[in-house]
Amino acid sequence: MVNNTCKKILVTLLCLCLVTITLVSCAQGNTQGDANSDALVIRINHTMSFGASIIQLLMLTGMLEDLLPDDVSVEWVNINNSANIRDALVTDRIDIATKNLPSFLTAIHNDMPILLMSNYITQTGLIFSNNPDIASLDDITPAHRLASTGIGTAYHLALMMIALENFDDATRFDNNLTVMDNAAMITSVENSRDLDMIMLGFPSIIRAHEIESVFPIFDLTSTLNDYNISFVTVANEDFYNNNPDLVEILYQAYAKMIDFIINHPHEAAELLAKFYGNVSAEDITQQLMRSPPQLEISESGFNRVTELMSEVGMIPGTPKKLSDLPNFNSIPRVP
Repeated sequence: MVNNTCKKILVTLLCLCLVTITLVSCAQGNTQGDANSDALVIRINHTMSFGASIIQLLMLTGMLEDLLPDDVSVEWVNINNSANIRDALVTDRIDIATKNLPSFLTAIHNDMPILLMSNYITQTGLIFSNNPDIASLDDITPAHRLASTGIGTAYHLALMMIALENFDDATRFDNNLTVMDNAAMITSVENSRDLDMIMLGFPSIIRAHEIESVFPIFDLTSTLNDYNISFVTVANEDFYNNNPDLVEILYQAYAKMIDFIINHPHEAAELLAKFYGNVSAEDITQQLMRSPPQLEISESGFNRVTELMSEVGMIPGTPKKLSDLPNFNSIPRVP
């Protein structure tokens, strides 16, 4: 009788122990799950475009991760199409990206929740021709075809500025435009006369310079610089507003990387050359030195660009000045 009673007590104690162990394990599991759910991930888009070189270098060097708290990590996302980048920002699939200024302005004038963080980098832009009758913009007639990667791109907008200043008509060359990707337009001017001119940026201009029958007729670079028609860093509005400390760290990382690029352009170029795989470090070094990146955006340039886009109907409503942006006081800027 006693033995049976002892056995019952031992079995009961054993069951209690098992239940206790199970409860503790579940509690520990829930605690870990909560910790994982609380850990923040910054989703940053990088592309293969030279216009995203600062973010590319941050990814390649790990410089941003070194500045972040231990409970914050980075997910590097690769979306290359401008419209897809915009949509990913708007639908909260990425937090940080680069966009060219005209596409950012189009987005905010359509009330999309994207905020400007800073300036970024201005690229070289050139117009090439394979037509011996075209030596300058003055020689372009309505019959000539000019290829661009898109309507409303940085290069198109620079051309509109030039047309307005020199011919008093911002849309003077719009009917000449045809949209093609870089590879297709280079192939066309090299092997046919279907096109008369192409607008290219770095590094595609390297390939154009190698074609004997193709020659530059106009350099867009000074206009791109004068009006700050550049790539800019942008953020999802909720991420920006809800994470001021992380936004400040991102600014610090950008500034630190820009200092690295300016002071060590060849070292930065070697990293980018390995990343791209088809552009030499020497060519990238020259480009970085010719158009070094900067955080500050030109307020007057920004305002003039948005005014022109409004005048020609590229954006709806009243043009927004830089001072109209909700985070104006946080944007690095120069007059």
